Amino acid sequence: MKRKQTKNYPSTPTYQAAPNSRQFTKLINLLETLIDRHEKILVCRLDLLAHSLPDHKDIQFLIAKAKDKYGSDFFGYAWSCENSNEHGKQGKHYHVVIFLNGHKYKSDYKHMKHLLCWWTLKTGLFGSVGRYDAAKGERNSVGLLRRADVKKFDDVIYGLSYLCKTSQKTDSSERMFNMTQLKSITDKENYRQAA
Repeated sequence: MKRKQTKNYPSTPTYQAAPNSRQFTKLINLLETLIDRHEKILVCRLDLLAHSLPDHKDIQFLIAKAKDKYGSDFFGYAWSCENSNEHGKQGKHYHVVIFLNGHKYKSDYKHMKHLLCWWTLKTGLFGSVGRYDAAKGERNSVGLLRRADVKKFDDVIYGLSYLCKTSQKTDSSERMFNMTQLKSITDKENYRQAA
Protein backbone atom coordinates (compact mmCIF):
# COMPACT_ATOMS: atom_id res chain seq x y z
CA MET A 1 0.00 0.00 0.00
CA LYS A 2 1.43 3.38 -0.98
CA ARG A 3 -0.18 5.83 1.41
CA LYS A 4 2.38 8.55 0.71
CA GLN A 5 0.76 9.01 -2.71
CA THR A 6 -2.44 10.17 -1.01
CA LYS A 7 -2.62 13.92 -1.26
CA ASN A 8 -5.74 14.81 0.69
CA TYR A 9 -5.91 13.43 4.18
CA PRO A 10 -9.17 13.79 6.10
CA SER A 11 -9.22 16.33 8.93
CA THR A 12 -11.68 17.61 11.51
CA PRO A 13 -13.63 20.85 10.96
CA THR A 14 -11.88 22.40 14.00
CA TYR A 15 -8.50 21.69 12.40
CA GLN A 16 -9.68 23.10 9.08
CA ALA A 17 -10.82 26.31 10.81
CA ALA A 18 -7.41 26.89 12.48
CA PRO A 19 -4.79 24.49 11.08
CA ASN A 20 -1.15 23.93 11.95
CA SER A 21 -0.14 22.05 8.82
CA ARG A 22 3.45 21.52 10.01
CA GLN A 23 2.31 19.58 13.08
CA PHE A 24 -0.28 17.67 11.04
CA THR A 25 2.36 16.63 8.49
CA LYS A 26 4.61 15.41 11.31
CA LEU A 27 1.79 13.31 12.79
CA ILE A 28 0.95 11.84 9.38
CA ASN A 29 4.62 10.92 8.90
CA LEU A 30 4.74 9.38 12.40
CA LEU A 31 1.69 7.21 11.76
CA GLU A 32 2.94 6.16 8.32
CA THR A 33 6.32 5.19 9.80
CA LEU A 34 4.69 3.25 12.65
CA ILE A 35 2.35 1.33 10.36
CA ASP A 36 5.27 0.53 8.04
CA ARG A 37 7.18 -0.91 11.00
CA HIS A 38 4.30 -2.67 12.75
CA GLU A 39 1.46 -4.63 11.20
CA LYS A 40 -0.99 -3.78 14.03
CA ILE A 41 -1.09 -0.69 16.23
CA LEU A 42 -3.46 -0.02 19.11
CA VAL A 43 -4.37 3.69 18.99
CA CYS A 44 -5.35 5.08 22.40
CA ARG A 45 -6.54 8.56 23.33
CA LEU A 46 -6.83 10.43 26.62
CA ASP A 47 -8.29 13.87 27.35
CA LEU A 48 -6.84 15.19 30.62
CA LEU A 49 -7.54 18.20 32.82
CA ALA A 50 -4.34 19.91 33.93
CA HIS A 51 -2.99 22.51 36.32
CA SER A 52 -2.20 25.94 34.91
CA LEU A 53 1.54 25.46 35.23
CA PRO A 54 4.02 26.87 32.72
CA ASP A 55 5.73 23.50 32.24
CA HIS A 56 4.61 20.05 31.16
CA LYS A 57 6.16 17.93 33.92
CA ASP A 58 2.88 16.11 34.62
CA ILE A 59 2.43 14.97 31.03
CA GLN A 60 6.11 14.01 30.85
CA PHE A 61 5.55 11.91 33.99
CA LEU A 62 2.56 10.16 32.37
CA ILE A 63 4.45 9.40 29.14
CA ALA A 64 7.39 8.04 31.18
CA LYS A 65 4.99 5.81 33.18
CA ALA A 66 3.49 4.48 29.94
CA LYS A 67 6.95 3.77 28.52
CA ASP A 68 7.89 1.92 31.72
CA LYS A 69 4.66 -0.08 31.82
CA TYR A 70 4.61 -1.15 28.16
CA GLY A 71 8.34 -1.28 27.41
CA SER A 72 9.03 -2.35 23.82
CA ASP A 73 5.25 -2.53 23.20
CA PHE A 74 5.08 1.28 23.56
CA PHE A 75 5.46 2.54 19.98
CA GLY A 76 5.01 6.27 20.44
CA TYR A 77 2.87 9.20 21.52
CA ALA A 78 1.65 12.68 20.64
CA TRP A 79 0.12 15.31 22.89
CA SER A 80 -1.38 18.74 22.50
CA CYS A 81 -1.92 21.24 25.31
CA GLU A 82 -4.79 23.71 25.11
CA ASN A 83 -6.41 26.41 27.21
CA SER A 84 -10.15 26.74 26.82
CA ASN A 85 -12.14 29.67 28.05
CA GLU A 86 -15.49 28.28 29.10
CA HIS A 87 -17.78 30.21 31.41
CA GLY A 88 -15.06 32.80 32.06
CA LYS A 89 -12.55 30.25 33.42
CA GLN A 90 -9.24 29.29 31.86
CA GLY A 91 -8.92 25.55 31.60
CA LYS A 92 -5.65 23.87 30.71
CA HIS A 93 -6.06 20.38 29.28
CA TYR A 94 -4.23 17.81 27.20
CA HIS A 95 -5.22 15.60 24.32
CA VAL A 96 -2.88 12.59 24.30
CA VAL A 97 -2.59 9.78 21.75
CA ILE A 98 -0.54 6.69 22.60
CA PHE A 99 0.41 3.96 20.14
CA LEU A 100 0.85 0.40 21.52
CA ASN A 101 1.63 -3.02 20.08
CA GLY A 102 -1.61 -4.16 18.45
CA HIS A 103 -0.53 -7.80 18.43
CA LYS A 104 -0.34 -7.82 22.23
CA TYR A 105 -2.99 -5.29 23.28
CA LYS A 106 -6.54 -5.15 21.94
CA SER A 107 -8.51 -2.81 24.24
CA ASP A 108 -7.58 0.86 24.22
CA TYR A 109 -10.11 1.60 26.98
CA LYS A 110 -8.78 -1.04 29.37
CA HIS A 111 -5.18 0.11 29.12
CA MET A 112 -5.89 3.83 29.22
CA LYS A 113 -7.84 3.44 32.48
CA HIS A 114 -4.50 2.61 34.13
CA LEU A 115 -2.96 5.81 32.80
CA LEU A 116 -5.97 7.80 33.99
CA CYS A 117 -5.43 6.45 37.50
CA TRP A 118 -1.78 7.51 37.42
CA TRP A 119 -2.80 10.95 36.15
CA THR A 120 -5.34 11.44 38.95
CA LEU A 121 -2.89 10.24 41.63
CA LYS A 122 -0.17 12.58 40.32
CA THR A 123 -2.25 15.70 39.65
CA GLY A 124 -5.47 15.28 41.63
CA LEU A 125 -7.33 16.00 38.39
CA PHE A 126 -9.45 13.86 36.13
CA GLY A 127 -9.69 12.98 32.49
CA SER A 128 -11.41 10.60 30.15
CA VAL A 129 -10.54 7.87 27.70
CA GLY A 130 -11.23 9.10 24.16
CA ARG A 131 -14.22 7.27 22.70
CA TYR A 132 -16.38 7.76 19.67
CA ASP A 133 -20.12 7.76 19.22
CA ALA A 134 -21.28 6.12 15.99
CA ALA A 135 -24.80 7.46 16.60
CA LYS A 136 -23.41 11.01 16.23
CA GLY A 137 -21.69 10.13 12.99
CA GLU A 138 -18.22 10.31 14.54
CA ARG A 139 -15.27 8.51 12.97
CA ASN A 140 -13.61 5.79 15.02
CA SER A 141 -10.07 7.14 15.36
CA VAL A 142 -9.10 4.85 18.27
CA GLY A 143 -8.67 1.11 18.63
CA LEU A 144 -6.85 -1.42 16.50
CA LEU A 145 -5.26 -0.20 13.25
CA ARG A 146 -4.13 -2.88 10.79
CA ARG A 147 -1.62 -2.07 8.07
CA ALA A 148 -3.97 -3.02 5.21
CA ASP A 149 -6.99 -1.09 6.55
CA VAL A 150 -6.99 2.17 4.56
CA LYS A 151 -10.34 3.35 5.94
CA LYS A 152 -9.21 2.95 9.55
CA PHE A 153 -5.92 4.67 8.70
CA ASP A 154 -7.88 7.66 7.37
CA ASP A 155 -10.10 7.65 10.47
CA VAL A 156 -7.02 7.72 12.74
CA ILE A 157 -5.53 10.58 10.70
CA TYR A 158 -8.85 12.40 11.04
CA GLY A 159 -8.69 12.04 14.83
CA LEU A 160 -5.04 13.10 14.99
CA SER A 161 -5.80 16.31 13.08
CA TYR A 162 -7.68 17.58 16.15
CA LEU A 163 -4.38 17.77 18.05
CA CYS A 164 -2.99 20.09 15.37
CA LYS A 165 -5.56 22.88 15.52
CA THR A 166 -4.27 26.28 16.61
CA SER A 167 -7.43 27.42 18.39
CA GLN A 168 -7.22 27.26 22.21
CA LYS A 169 -3.43 27.36 22.09
CA THR A 170 -1.63 30.28 23.70
CA ASP A 171 0.61 32.56 21.69
CA SER A 172 3.43 32.26 24.23
CA SER A 173 6.79 30.57 23.86
CA GLU A 174 5.45 27.61 25.85
CA ARG A 175 5.52 24.32 23.97
CA MET A 176 1.96 23.26 23.23
CA PHE A 177 2.60 20.13 21.15
CA ASN A 178 5.03 17.22 21.31
CA MET A 179 5.36 13.78 19.79
CA THR A 180 7.66 10.81 19.34
CA GLN A 181 10.48 11.48 16.92
CA LEU A 182 11.19 8.52 14.62
CA LYS A 183 13.35 8.18 11.56
CA SER A 184 11.28 7.26 8.55
CA ILE A 185 11.85 3.93 6.87
CA THR A 186 13.79 4.33 3.65
CA ASP A 187 14.14 0.63 2.79
CA LYS A 188 10.57 -0.62 3.10
CA GLU A 189 11.33 -3.92 1.37
CA ASN A 190 12.92 -5.13 4.62
CA TYR A 191 9.58 -4.76 6.42
CA ARG A 192 6.60 -7.07 6.20
CA GLN A 193 4.13 -6.04 3.56
CA ALA A 194 0.38 -6.14 4.05
CA ALA A 195 -1.36 -9.05 2.35
